[in-house]
Amino acid sequence: MSTGLAVSGMRRAHCADAAQEGPTSTKCLTLAWVIAIATSMPWSGPAVAEGGTATLLKFPLLALAVLLAYAGRRRRAWPRSVKALLVYCAIAAAGGLLGPDFDVSFVRSARFSVLLVVSAWVIAGLDSRRLLMIYARAGTVFVGASLLAMLLGFNPLRSGRLYGFLPPTHPNIVGAIAGLAMIVLFVPWARGDKLVRWQGISLLLLTAGVVLSGSRTSILATAFGLCVALVQRSTRGKGVPVLYCCVLLITLNSLFGNPLHSLYTRESARGSEFIDITFTGRTERWATAIEVERTVPQTLFGKGMAVKSVPSPHAFTAEEPLDGSWVSAFVQAGLLGLAALLVGFVLFLTAGHGRLRRLRDPVLVGVVGFVVLHSIFESSLNDVSVVLPALVALGATRSSAPTDEAPTPRVPRLA
Repeated sequence: MSTGLAVSGMRRAHCADAAQEGPTSTKCLTLAWVIAIATSMPWSGPAVAEGGTATLLKFPLLALAVLLAYAGRRRRAWPRSVKALLVYCAIAAAGGLLGPDFDVSFVRSARFSVLLVVSAWVIAGLDSRRLLMIYARAGTVFVGASLLAMLLGFNPLRSGRLYGFLPPTHPNIVGAIAGLAMIVLFVPWARGDKLVRWQGISLLLLTAGVVLSGSRTSILATAFGLCVALVQRSTRGKGVPVLYCCVLLITLNSLFGNPLHSLYTRESARGSEFIDITFTGRTERWATAIEVERTVPQTLFGKGMAVKSVPSPHAFTAEEPLDGSWVSAFVQAGLLGLAALLVGFVLFLTAGHGRLRRLRDPVLVGVVGFVVLHSIFESSLNDVSVVLPALVALGATRSSAPTDEAPTPRVPRLA
């Protein structure tokens, strides 16, 4: 009798531990994911500088994220998409030996790899929708803090643009995280889901963040992501006006340049003011980057992740920063790295099964639309960026929409 009671007590204790292990591991993975998002932002400002204090702060945070993700991990094989990006990191690290600033290139490659390892453990335990909702909440807090600091005078607008406050970062980063978060929150409401109070406030803050950031790429990518998400299925009338506005915005930008960005004047290196309303400056840099002389090993392996500028085609400056994920990926990791990045990107979209299985969810479709357009004009995927975690979230091994993917049961026929 006593033996049976002991066995039953051990079973109950084991079941209780297993039940407690689920919420505990979820909390660990959630916190690791938030840290990964925060450290994926390039911190820049008067107090921190990339490669200096910012890097010293990021590595302890990344180490904490690794410990948390390892503690809450599920014992599953890593997705092939993550492995492909790890191959890209290895190629870029090898290319750093062929280019200048090998130490900076190696640090960037190491950060990229650690972020992928953390993400591989996180996406094995959480589904895509949940990861993107965490992303949206973190983005709301970040944008809200930046707007509040602006109103209090701690984060003044520079050149008419909103900079990130905590952590301090470039307006393009503010626009990117605000645009992605806005898609995640707006699309379910446009399709008929009930909007809770915090989500309504978040949408207002995120819209202000996208507009005040003045980021042309983020504004267009947000509009494009909303378009492809709202066109996919019925939006019950709520998304139709937004859809028309997005189409109008994309059309105006294609014909005349970005009308929102034309409100902001900026100072060039010559000290004169000009209005930059098109992407011709970036396309000129891309052409210059492709025409730069390189050896055969540099063509195959690139020059490392530290290379972020190219000789300028203009006379008033010697070098300009290189934007554009796919072009800068070729400069940083060569043809081999570019091929690995492309394979990883396709695997994320197809979930490794050769078909767009996960893209039945309109939220994921909107995120994909944003990432695809944003990756053309910004270094989004080939380096550590705030857009990269959103792409990694698409590779979650757990289904985000089981009702859509489950087969429809057949009605038995009467004999």
